[in-house]
Amino acid sequence: MDSHTLFYELKRLLKSNKKQYMSFFIGVFVLLAGILLLPSLLTDNMENTNHKNNSKHPKGNPAVFELYIEYDTGNTFTNTLLLEQAMKTDELIQNAEEQTGVEISELLDYEEQTDYLKTAKDRGVLGASRDSDSNIWIFSSAVGTEKENLAVINYYYELIENNEIELLENKYLYMMSKPRILSDEDLSSPTTLVEQSASQGFTLKNILISVVLSFVGALVISFVLLIIKTFFTKKIQYAFNYSWSEEDIFTISTETNRKTVQQMLNHRHYDKVLYLSQEPKLLPFDELEAVDTLAKAESIEEVVLFVQPQITDKQWYNQQKELLKLFRLPIKIVQINN
Repeated sequence: MDSHTLFYELKRLLKSNKKQYMSFFIGVFVLLAGILLLPSLLTDNMENTNHKNNSKHPKGNPAVFELYIEYDTGNTFTNTLLLEQAMKTDELIQNAEEQTGVEISELLDYEEQTDYLKTAKDRGVLGASRDSDSNIWIFSSAVGTEKENLAVINYYYELIENNEIELLENKYLYMMSKPRILSDEDLSSPTTLVEQSASQGFTLKNILISVVLSFVGALVISFVLLIIKTFFTKKIQYAFNYSWSEEDIFTISTETNRKTVQQMLNHRHYDKVLYLSQEPKLLPFDELEAVDTLAKAESIEEVVLFVQPQITDKQWYNQQKELLKLFRLPIKIVQINN
């Protein structure tokens, strides 16, 4: 099938099924929008709950301290994943909560549930980031108020001082600074290695992106659904519902070119032409002189096979094509669109 025929038939499909396309579009749009917006909505609700629970304790600037870690071979330790896993074992988190009175595990669970996007500078409520130039680690805590952040970071500072983190037991540790609260100036500095955790909830930007993606996705998916639907009907509806060989001559007859197609059929190169149609009485052509049975196949020189959308069965068409393979005759396929 050439691109012109495919485009014409797809256009006809859309034009003939406007209401159904709109039904598909609305359904798919609502579904996609729900899928895309639900995580943000849940995040927003959880954040609102957290804000209500902590309304008397607004979130403060992160607390940090700096550390240089070296293997006994003299090589620098650089594995962020291992270090953060060692910091966040269930045992350490439970001890930190007991000693500081700060709820940490709930915040970590929240990050996991919402697939919080961590970056080199934003390690979430509790983590460590490394300066790639100096290889100095910055341990950070952003679990709540500045007092709570400092309490938690002090807990980890003492753990490291007392060599109580298993991963670091066989390594050389050099404390580069004491625990402290980062100032607003520190956080706004282009060279800062710690960024404030940004809200990823129900923002206007998220809504607009989700709506645009849902709209485009619904346009495409609804059209694909319309196409797929045509393959599950018994009747041929469009040219892409059936096939023909490269040797066959294919044409589409519409109301605008009906006379031209009639002239083409009457202007034959062969004397004996077989016209095949599942419903011959419904053909819009007159005066077609033809051999009308396969019993006279020995005298046939050409075959014209009529396909009538919504009338011709796919099974009938396929049967005719299989039978005609036995005769190896020139075949013209005329699809009659009303």
